[in-house]
Amino acid sequence: MKDLNQLVISLQDVFSSRLLSVFIFGSKANATNESLDSNVDLFIIVDNVRSDDLTKLYPYTQRWIAKGNPYPLIMGKDEFYAMSDIYAIEYSDIKWNNQL
Repeated sequence: MKDLNQLVISLQDVFSSRLLSVFIFGSKANATNESLDSNVDLFIIVDNVRSDDLTKLYPYTQRWIAKGNPYPLIMGKDEFYAMSDIYAIEYSDIKWNNQL
């Protein structure tokens, strides 16, 4: 859980008020805090993702991956709404089991 909290703080630093949501999905969606140490799938929704954001975020996501987590899905708000047909399984999982 400590790594997740650190990543969220880093996301807030990089995206500021443009950070809209961070969802846990997949097998850890309903997990207890103690089991959120690795293999945590994250979906990050941002208002207006810019390429320099991803450059700034790189060291934090690499640290996240080194702890045994998959690379987070990062999307802009408009892209998130437009991609529901492509990420149907993930969206359904978020709808049924999400944690914010």
